Amino acid sequence: ELESYNSPYGTDPSPHPKRQQIGRYNGQYCGPKPDSNTPHCRRKRTKVGTERAYFRDLRVSLVGGFQIVEHSKSKFISFEGGEGAGKSTQIQRLAAYLESCGKQVHTTREPGGSVGAEEIRDLLVEGDADRWDSLTETLLLTAARRSHMNDLITPALDNGDWVLCDRFIDSTKAYQGHGQGLDLAVIAQLREIAVGSFIPDLTILLDISVEDGLARAASRGGVARYEQMDVSMHLRIRDGFLQMAAAEPSRFVIIDAGQSIVAVSTEINNCIAGRFGLN
Repeated sequence: ELESYNSPYGTDPSPHPKRQQIGRYNGQYCGPKPDSNTPHCRRKRTKVGTERAYFRDLRVSLVGGFQIVEHSKSKFISFEGGEGAGKSTQIQRLAAYLESCGKQVHTTREPGGSVGAEEIRDLLVEGDADRWDSLTETLLLTAARRSHMNDLITPALDNGDWVLCDRFIDSTKAYQGHGQGLDLAVIAQLREIAVGSFIPDLTILLDISVEDGLARAASRGGVARYEQMDVSMHLRIRDGFLQMAAAEPSRFVIIDAGQSIVAVSTEINNCIAGRFGLN
């Protein structure tokens, strides 16, 4: 049986009460669109005055010595959730849908996504559960994320492409913060170092009970390092994700990952189509 922990929502309710309150797709629309007058900013590391040819749909402004590139074509969508939620499967299905809509799509993951970040990934996902303490893990994740941003994410977005990422900044807060107890202020400082003010255009939280998620993960064969960790930690991780979704309802959309693969995929595609105006 699942171990309990001191959660404001009980041991592991499914569906989680917070999940019923935040960003659920209602058949037509999956949350407020960003204000069209204030498009999301991309930070480009170029010297002031450098001449570059930008797409006609770019607007460039100067903030703190950086050129901020606002690209109306590119989108960065992160997928979050606990073990066994089906993020990798759903990213591939969404990528196929977006490509059918004529989008250039990059699928990636964290930790990983670049040569250096993939090398760091091996250090994090392999070995004993107690191989690293929470701060060491977060420092490794920060280094991997910085490499990922520099080598893949920023160039793709600057090119007007879509990027779908299996885990991003919210996983660090959920796993190392809520799950392992690292001070959230420390995580925020390291996030600022790695990515500045960059945030996803949309975060899809695939929510599933801890028991079902770990069972799914075990059925894949082999046990990754995080799957070996205490069940009570996974309960805190799930709770942390839902707290983040409650705090940022305009960015997060919660999908019930306990449904069939096709049902989840259909819900995600409909959500993306409604939010970003795809045919």
